[in-house]
Amino acid sequence: KKQSLSLLATHHRPITPYVTNFADEEYDRAEIARRFEATRHVLSAHICELSGLPFHRKKALEAALMVNPAEAAVSSCETELQHQIQALQNAVAAMPHKDALAENLADKLFIASRYPEAAAIYTRLIEKKYPPSPNTFVNLAGIRFSDGNLAEAEGLLRRCLDRWPDSAEAHDRLGGVYFRMGRLNASRYHAGQALLIEPTNALYLQHYDHATRGPNGYHVD
Repeated sequence: KKQSLSLLATHHRPITPYVTNFADEEYDRAEIARRFEATRHVLSAHICELSGLPFHRKKALEAALMVNPAEAAVSSCETELQHQIQALQNAVAAMPHKDALAENLADKLFIASRYPEAAAIYTRLIEKKYPPSPNTFVNLAGIRFSDGNLAEAEGLLRRCLDRWPDSAEAHDRLGGVYFRMGRLNASRYHAGQALLIEPTNALYLQHYDHATRGPNGYHVD
């Protein structure tokens, strides 16, 4: 689904060249352009949701509303996410020992920026002998990072890589933690590892370039 949305976003083009017989050409062209731009942001929000990037999702939806305050797709996105959370909460209440359901619920809460609720579930899952997936560590580390608790975020990501050394996302996030700490050599190393594992990931490439340039924007040898 994420790949399909990425393709849609890449090849998303305005319909203006194919529209004729405008009632008010100047106004109608501006309206089409405005709605096209809002839709572009909504597509980006969907991709961010599937990529587990709540901050970027929120910013994309806010950008859509800035362009088109009446953009119905924004409220639809939020309503759908809340419906999914409610359905998963009901399922978890009925089947409390199904860790996959609990993790799915935590992921949705994370995307909705309901961090304390998500963190409580992730913490419980991590304490198990066999945590469900690297995502439990990565997203909880993201919450701790957003709280400014860099040491705990680092520890979680290192524990993740001890268990799943080929987790590109864990390497990428750890690179970001080290960049924030000012540990640039470690940041470049982990950003590079993420890119080695997923060389076509544009976000990892951006982060690697950022780590290589350093905080002042210059390439560091």
